[in-house]
Amino acid sequence: KAATDVVSQGSARSPRPVERLSTVLFLGKRRHEIVVSGRRHTELSGGQVIFSPAEPFVEVPLRYELAYGGRDAAYETQLMDEVRRITPAAVMRRATPSMEGMFTTVHPLMYPRNRFGQGYVLAEPRELQVGRELPQLERPDDLLTPERLWLGNPLRWMQQPMPAGFDYLDPMSFPRMGMFACPPPGYQPGDRVRESDLGLVPKDFCRGNISTATPAQMPTLLHPHAGQCSSMGLTFPFLRGDELLLLQGMDAQGLELDFSLPGERPTMTVVGLEAKPVTLSAEPYLVKVEVDTRQLVMVWAARHRLTQAIAPQRLPALSAATSVVWRRT
Repeated sequence: KAATDVVSQGSARSPRPVERLSTVLFLGKRRHEIVVSGRRHTELSGGQVIFSPAEPFVEVPLRYELAYGGRDAAYETQLMDEVRRITPAAVMRRATPSMEGMFTTVHPLMYPRNRFGQGYVLAEPRELQVGRELPQLERPDDLLTPERLWLGNPLRWMQQPMPAGFDYLDPMSFPRMGMFACPPPGYQPGDRVRESDLGLVPKDFCRGNISTATPAQMPTLLHPHAGQCSSMGLTFPFLRGDELLLLQGMDAQGLELDFSLPGERPTMTVVGLEAKPVTLSAEPYLVKVEVDTRQLVMVWAARHRLTQAIAPQRLPALSAATSVVWRRT
């Protein structure tokens, strides 16, 4: 990983009830915005599915559970009823435990970009689309509309909205799973996706599929950005550590929250890695802002290119012998 991940945890807040609010994180020249709405649901009007007006709010948690995504329980129930109808009872009895295990965590019918969200609709009949909770957190350039609501075929999930967030990105979500060479159904390495079109991930973020790769291909499958843990748009080239960070729409009094990151840069002296001690300059790998408690957490790390390869059998002894001394500059 050769980048800084920036994470912000908190809530969208307003000093008075509003139906819609923009929350923005500014860092350097980067602007990351989320449009926050009050609770909404689907309704039927004139035979067409529409979105209800947003309810007023003063606080909405900025969590991926309220972004676009999730699962369509009604569709899954329909599908399982159909499977039971056409499957012999003895076969179904043997298959049920494994199917239940698959459907409790990761499975082909969840939204690959965000398995925890809401608003993901696969069921076709209009009556099953009414009363659905809609996402409260959205990207301003990728809003969900009634025309985009019903997906139908789960393999066409790439045409749906990207979820919006400031928090950690689920390692089981797309495109992170693609970086681990475990792309979801419907995606083939090299397919065009909006994340790469916008420059949020490299064009080659998915280098293959571990389930079909040959043993010779295995060492090349893991992408260097697989360790990225921030939301799409909040991974930066290594920061210096003294940048100005500004947050809007996250204070109950309507205030802007701004501060400069600490300018001090720690150094590490590593003993036992090479014949002589190695002094390294650390770089910020993670910047996390906990808005509610007004806390800043920074994780620093350093990299060193070895002069010679380390045999696997040496690793346990080397780990025990290596020591790190921190100094702040």
